[in-house]
Amino acid sequence: MKVELILSIVLALSTVVYTSINALMLLESKKSRNQRITPLIIAHLQLSENREMIKLYIENVGEGYAKDVTFNFIKNHNLFDKDPVSEMYGFLKNGISSFPSGNKMQCILDTPRNIDFTLNPYIEIEIDYRDLRNKTYKDNYKLLFSQIQEIYSEIPDTYIGQIPYQLKQINKTLTKK
Repeated sequence: MKVELILSIVLALSTVVYTSINALMLLESKKSRNQRITPLIIAHLQLSENREMIKLYIENVGEGYAKDVTFNFIKNHNLFDKDPVSEMYGFLKNGISSFPSGNKMQCILDTPRNIDFTLNPYIEIEIDYRDLRNKTYKDNYKLLFSQIQEIYSEIPDTYIGQIPYQLKQINKTLTKK
């Protein structure tokens, strides 16, 4: 009788463990499906290939499709000391109706030498968008101009970007002689 009791307890414990593992797998599967339809739109600053311009990039790095993307500039920047960036580019002014995963939009902000880091140290953007289930998302990005110089090395990463850099270095060497 003791053997039957032990076998019943082992069977009951096995069933409980098996059921709990299946429940956890079900939750993980649901989270994985949600991740596949969830967009994630980010904003970041980056220097151009030749290091002459600062660009603002808007990217959908999530796996899901975003729709009705709007941009609200909390702290704007004037493009070459003239008009605000938010008014110069149509997708920033009017928004983006559809923004698939992996898409990237870019716009030129200014040259590094035109920006006074004490008067205009950053831009701040609030991005609102929805996914296919109409769930809304709101992200706020405060992008510091001073970090552009610190983040990116002097030598460009790509071969195309290295050509102007190497030509400048050759020019500096030739002008010294």
